[in-house]
Amino acid sequence: MFDVFKKKSKTSSEVFFQEHRYFLAKNLLTPELLEHIQISWNAFEKHPFDQVFVESEGIHREDSSWVKPFTTVEFGAAPFGVFLLTHLQKSIESILNLELVPTYNYSRKYNRNAVLYAHRDRPSCEVSATICIDQETDNKEPWPIWLLNNKNYAGYKYESFFGLSQKKSMQERSSIGCKAISMQPGDVLIYQGINVLHWRDPLEGNFSKKYFYSLCR
Repeated sequence: MFDVFKKKSKTSSEVFFQEHRYFLAKNLLTPELLEHIQISWNAFEKHPFDQVFVESEGIHREDSSWVKPFTTVEFGAAPFGVFLLTHLQKSIESILNLELVPTYNYSRKYNRNAVLYAHRDRPSCEVSATICIDQETDNKEPWPIWLLNNKNYAGYKYESFFGLSQKKSMQERSSIGCKAISMQPGDVLIYQGINVLHWRDPLEGNFSKKYFYSLCR
């Protein structure tokens, strides 16, 4: 996967993406656009939309030591998400020096103690992007997303991902090259979704709102 990047002139972001399988685009969303999305999202959390977008109980893995209950709220392809689907396409294509086709998007609110267990994305997510929209953490710092990008994990069995990455101690994670990426609202993390393992440890905070966006060549 991603072994045929053949362009005459390569951008620094393209080279980084090829070598590391990810690229963090800081402040890719303008403050004005970010504020509009935040206001729109907040409106969906109020009546009558709160009757549609309801909390769902999270599920822990049986081999996980984390047991605290948590909830998430799925907002699916909300109108602001549909807009971003095409609005960000050219920006991401420019960053990666590739022609891409958007495949799908969705939005999710993670509540306190939420965990995103280690996984890779489906084949329609050759290029994935996660965008921080808003967050409220106890330490006022971003809720990091972790990556294991030392090789292509396409084709690996899903059952092994947790043990290969997230289940490991912080020292073990460091020794195998796991990376914790911190994102502020408006930042966009672009990564090879089918090749990179990614996860989030329990959220120490009230909420974190994320938008997910996928593309293919």
